[in-house]
Amino acid sequence: MKHHLRPPELKLTAILVSLAICLYGCSSSYTVSSAGKPNSQYSYQEMNGELNGRHVIIEMKDGRELPAEEVTISNDSVLWVNASTAEKSSSVARSVKRIMFKNHLVGGAEGLGIICPVVFVGSWGAGGFSREGIGGSDGWELPATLGLIGGGIGMITGAIIGHSYNYEFPSTEQSDSLQNGK
Repeated sequence: MKHHLRPPELKLTAILVSLAICLYGCSSSYTVSSAGKPNSQYSYQEMNGELNGRHVIIEMKDGRELPAEEVTISNDSVLWVNASTAEKSSSVARSVKRIMFKNHLVGGAEGLGIICPVVFVGSWGAGGFSREGIGGSDGWELPATLGLIGGGIGMITGAIIGHSYNYEFPSTEQSDSLQNGK
């Protein structure tokens, strides 16, 4: 008689819950400055292209979060249209902490690509990595089915949550003349 410390269903549930928690944290962070590379990953001009046509959240250094569209960043200011009120707004670039947006298509792809193989390997491992399969199934049928189901759940969860892109503005940016040694 084979004794298990935990039933396979509990192991599979623990794997799915752990991955769902990890999936929630999928994000990318980049730094933004007026000079761009090598001081940061993006310049203001590159950011204007990246944000073109996107609905974003602008987080100010005082903690406010503002829904925005049509964001334009220049050396000294950030201009945008408030997504809630359709009013044009602006702020000094130094008072912006970060600009964020989510891509739900990328989040869905990450959910499918991460959870599907992990559930497959996890369910196969719960059966002892046996060629006979789990619970008398034929080889790969049950792990493959569970992997596809887990991948579908991961894709839906990832698409709902989305992949978060965070563009951070440094808190102390020197003037261009100091950066260039003038």
